[in-house]
Amino acid sequence: MIAGGVALPAVAVASPVCTGISDFICNGTGSTIPSAESLIPEDGPFSVLIGPDPELPFVQEVRSNTTAFTIDADGYSTHGDGIHMYAGSSIGFADGETGIGLAIKNPGEDVEATIDGASGGSAAASITGTTGILVTGEDGYVHLTNSGHVLGTQNYGIEVYGEDGGLAFDLDNDGSVVSEGTGLLTGIFVHGVQYTHINNNGSGVIAGFGGDGVYVADVTDGVSVSNTGGVIFGSGAGVYIADAGGEDGVTVNNTAGSIIGDGNAGIHVGNPEGIGGISQANVYNWAQLGDSTPTGGGHVIGQYQGIMLAARQVFVGNGPGGAILGSGYEGNEDGYGSTPIVELHSWYGAGVNNYGLIATSDSDRALPHFNWTHDFTLSDDNGAVVDAGYTLDTSAIAADVSQFGTFAWTGGQTGSLTRNGTSLADYGMAAQALAVQASGDTEDGLTPGGSANVTNKTSGILIGRVEMGVSNEDGASLQNFGTWYTQDQAETYYGFGYAAGLYSEDGYAGIDNAGLVQTAFAPSTQEAAHFIVPSGFRNGAYWSEEQDGPVASPGLLSAIDGGVGDGIYILNGPSEDGFGSYLHNGGRFHGSTGGALTSFIGLDANLAPGTVEDPMTDDWSDPSAWRSDRFAAGNVSGSTGLIINKVNTTSTNLIGDTVILAHANYVDGSEDGADPGCATDTCKAGDTFYIAPQSKGYVEVGGVGAVQDGAYAWFLHAVGTAPDPDYIVVSDWSPADVQIPGLVTGAQNIWYDTSGVVADHIYGNHFPQAGEGGGGADLPVGVAPPTVPAAKPAVSIWGKFSGDHFNRTTAVTETLGGVTSSINTSLVQDTFSLLGGADFQPNGDGDGIRAGAFAGVVGSSLSFSSYGATATYQGGTIGGYAAYTRNGFYVDAEAKIDALNMTYSGGGLTANAWSTSAGILANAGYRMQMGDAFIEPVVSASYVNTTIQNLGLSGATVSFSNGQSFRLGAGAKVGTTVQVNDEMSAELALQGKLWDELGPANKITITDGFGNSTSFSDNISGLFGEISASATVYNLDKSMSGFVTVADKFNGSFNNASIKGGIRKTF
Repeated sequence: MIAGGVALPAVAVASPVCTGISDFICNGTGSTIPSAESLIPEDGPFSVLIGPDPELPFVQEVRSNTTAFTIDADGYSTHGDGIHMYAGSSIGFADGETGIGLAIKNPGEDVEATIDGASGGSAAASITGTTGILVTGEDGYVHLTNSGHVLGTQNYGIEVYGEDGGLAFDLDNDGSVVSEGTGLLTGIFVHGVQYTHINNNGSGVIAGFGGDGVYVADVTDGVSVSNTGGVIFGSGAGVYIADAGGEDGVTVNNTAGSIIGDGNAGIHVGNPEGIGGISQANVYNWAQLGDSTPTGGGHVIGQYQGIMLAARQVFVGNGPGGAILGSGYEGNEDGYGSTPIVELHSWYGAGVNNYGLIATSDSDRALPHFNWTHDFTLSDDNGAVVDAGYTLDTSAIAADVSQFGTFAWTGGQTGSLTRNGTSLADYGMAAQALAVQASGDTEDGLTPGGSANVTNKTSGILIGRVEMGVSNEDGASLQNFGTWYTQDQAETYYGFGYAAGLYSEDGYAGIDNAGLVQTAFAPSTQEAAHFIVPSGFRNGAYWSEEQDGPVASPGLLSAIDGGVGDGIYILNGPSEDGFGSYLHNGGRFHGSTGGALTSFIGLDANLAPGTVEDPMTDDWSDPSAWRSDRFAAGNVSGSTGLIINKVNTTSTNLIGDTVILAHANYVDGSEDGADPGCATDTCKAGDTFYIAPQSKGYVEVGGVGAVQDGAYAWFLHAVGTAPDPDYIVVSDWSPADVQIPGLVTGAQNIWYDTSGVVADHIYGNHFPQAGEGGGGADLPVGVAPPTVPAAKPAVSIWGKFSGDHFNRTTAVTETLGGVTSSINTSLVQDTFSLLGGADFQPNGDGDGIRAGAFAGVVGSSLSFSSYGATATYQGGTIGGYAAYTRNGFYVDAEAKIDALNMTYSGGGLTANAWSTSAGILANAGYRMQMGDAFIEPVVSASYVNTTIQNLGLSGATVSFSNGQSFRLGAGAKVGTTVQVNDEMSAELALQGKLWDELGPANKITITDGFGNSTSFSDNISGLFGEISASATVYNLDKSMSGFVTVADKFNGSFNNASIKGGIRKTF
């Protein structure tokens, strides 16, 4: 309608003012056309036909502001008849019987008509009549260029009516052509011509408020409609081309424009009941130069079909950013009354290349980011579009699809099922629409006919089901490189309503997937997707004519939507009687071959406690009881990875729990149909099915993939009597459980890392003693020391820090999930502590006993190198010590208790337990002074007992045996004292020691909820070395000292580097 719903007012018709011109000339009925522009009055209404030369009897220009004209150019075609209506002029309503704004009759061979106007401006020329412009005749050529405003108030905007196919008509429209008539009336009506080319450019508008935007019928040669950035609107179809003869057929180009069929198809070409009438019908919803990737996709939107083509050969191309939207409704079990989004009928071949979006326009299916108000409105000034009547955000849809696709490809680890308030579930109803239907008649009338190929390119988003029924040897094929959303509609019939149904009487009928096919959307609904593909479903590869064979490329067939109970079925043909028929009517599924490992199926799985699923008794009849999504096919070949998305929040509580994932009627590569790879062994990469690395919680045990969940890992097995293998995951202990004894080792490491306070502080302040072979740093050797005053008691306080980095490389052999392998128990641990203490020395810094106490805080983080388990320790330590010195001899003992809160994280679970380590460390040595240097043999012994409370992991309990570490060590320290300045001296020393760990392996026992238990251990025994370098600084009277020590403990399996430092004050 015109903006505001008000039609243009009728213009009062005045008597033409034609000074010096006879009335019959003014009325356009004469044969003599004047040329003098001076005959046009300066003001007032006028209607004048002007020719440049009185001797040349043809119409050159129309200048009028009041009435209608009929230009009868018959007989003048050889002179190049022309009509030019200048900007700012107008032709109003006409009296008479026709009410035509401008009529061009009997044009002969060549008429150029121009309606001139500044696009969108008030200066645009306008033509208004009950029919805006009428072109009629038996032959000739009319080229109409419009940048003004053409309005048919009761009939057509432009009506072209040829006789006997002799007339040709072309339109270049940059303005507006509008029909406001009621009934089946169009913006542009073309009938009975030889050929026609309609070009709607830039801001051009063609609108039929009472019918189609463009209607073309009974054309003997080709028809082309090109919409480049403009708008074509019809309250019926946007573009309706009933038929067209000739080899050129019909071409519709829509480059970054909009074609809207508010009550019918966006584009409708031909008649499905008479396919042979049009040689070819091509719709290019893009701009394409040569063989390059197209650009500039436009919008084609229909209330019924987006595009309907019926011809001997048909093609639809949809460019990047383009959208083809239609109802996608499927009728009864005979398919009658269906309105697919793209409907194709052909004798010889049908093709679809989709780089953009193909989806539903149906409000009941509610495509996200699309809103169709059906309130198409034009300006009453110049016919420009005020409201297109719809909004569509293809970029938002692409962003949704990318986010949801990432979620599927990563097994729920990244991406999301929601984006900015839109969820994957919001696309579920749209996925049930019938997106593409290709069928037709053969020349002899047999059905189905033609061939069909649908290619969804990498950037393509195809939302809805696909049905193809063909008969020639080229067959029916669908190749997906982008994203395809599809699932069965709510009600299916025999052969109708499935996610995909392909049939070919004489050739191939199959699907290649080298992109993402998403089949489930709502987590709380059990959804199904049946693919009827007699020639099979090739996944993770596509057939290449250039390579003359399949080319590997990653493909994912996914039911991942955050909920279980969804089914994917590959069938040879339609089925009516439940899953029993799927078992015996299964289609071919081809996974990846040649070691490419590019074929994947995505399934949700609930691995929480539940009923153990028995493939021998489960008939698949109740998806609501399933603990996972499931996949079923007939003959399965190649290798396919199962991407598993865990949807449970608690893990199972049973070793040997079982969940069904897939079924195959027969597996290629075996004589009896049983799976040759994992009928007896656990399934691994390269077998018919295996757990893919993209799965949430993926771990490998001996090169075999598994899903880790809490204390358990799920391994894939093939079971059942050949030739019907079922694929199940069975729970066993996780490889991370094998590492848990290392938590005891970590607690023992902390105890040792924070010990050694006696050596750090006591002896550094005691030696060197006067008169023991050397005078110390400030006394030259051989000089008698001064008189030593009597010793007096002393009290000292001290503080120190320590930091340790422990790196261990170890492994143990265990059998998990039927796989005996080496389990990596390597770990990295970092520990930091702050300690403070005080001691009492009855003899001051002289010989005798020293005793003290200390306390501090400790923090440590431990990470296992494999399987993702970690632990932290936070808490305190408290202890006491005593030492005795006499001359160069010393002996000491230190007792310490660590009380730490341990937090363990593994398999997606976190648990806490208290760790307590109590132990003693003792040293004995003798310092032999040699001038400023010394050598100090030392022996050491230690014992640590570690207890950890039971660790509660969801569905399992870990109990720790007391960890006991017993070490013996021997070594020596060498060093020297140097004078730093008059106030300070320093002792520099190196120490080497050999230790032997004699303690038993640390051990845990893990038990499931039904009492099944297994023990794992971590061996700690063996020899290791220790080296350290220290520097201790004293003031002159030794009342202040400080030290820094760097050290390293090591053997063939671990390395423990440390640094510590401290300060001591004696009073």
